Amino acid sequence: MGDQYYHSEQYRCYACHGMHGEGGQGPKLQGIAKKLGWEALMRKATHMCPPTGACPPNVLQDIGRYLQTL
Repeated sequence: MGDQYYHSEQYRCYACHGMHGEGGQGPKLQGIAKKLGWEALMRKATHMCPPTGACPPNVLQDIGRYLQTL
């Protein structure tokens, strides 16, 4: 489900982070979950990604689980 949110027109994560998390306007997300671990990943996503203010916590967690696959 997280990949659907990541690529959706509603949340548009891909617009800054690339279609495959390769980066662009926003930082590269490939491998980020392995580097940071779950708690740090969620903390950064909550506080550093501007669109997440409109992103419900359950959606943000689903997106985080998707990032673990990149």
